[in-house]
Amino acid sequence: MASSDKELSALRSNIKEKGEFSYYYAHKNSSHDLKDAKIFQGPGIVTGGQPTLLHKDDKSGQISSEPQTIPIKKYSWSDCGDSIEIYLSLQDLSDLVPSKAPLEISGKPSLEVTRNTVSLEVSTEGYKLIFKITNLSNPIDTQLSRVKVSAKRITAICFKEDPELRWSSLCRPML
Repeated sequence: MASSDKELSALRSNIKEKGEFSYYYAHKNSSHDLKDAKIFQGPGIVTGGQPTLLHKDDKSGQISSEPQTIPIKKYSWSDCGDSIEIYLSLQDLSDLVPSKAPLEISGKPSLEVTRNTVSLEVSTEGYKLIFKITNLSNPIDTQLSRVKVSAKRITAICFKEDPELRWSSLCRPML
């Protein structure tokens, strides 16, 4: 206890000696009575007590059953004579999904084609990956197109309406 009194007296003597310029000036008030204390309250001031609800989101308790849709933008393609092939790397697709788990495709990817559009949908756990090109440079056969899944990639095989025509680009230039 003597040590505490000595420290207390050193604190008080420093305050007495240096006044408001004392290092310990903030400890000047020895009264712990709250009747003399200034109590600040209001918005943005933390005073303790129960937390205040700032915002309530209507969807907070509901988990969406719909899978999150993610667009696929990385692909490659080639002109294979009678058909064009569009390649989607499974590694690139797994990089799109936020989870670090390996990509597991649920079922077979669905391929929809029109004469100038290719759309491919890949379903995974909680995510729907969508690839779509709407301005193909030449028409394709809507009946013969198919999708193939291998160990490292998904291939959309789209047969040309005119097999003799060589494609120099997959899409028409946007004007």
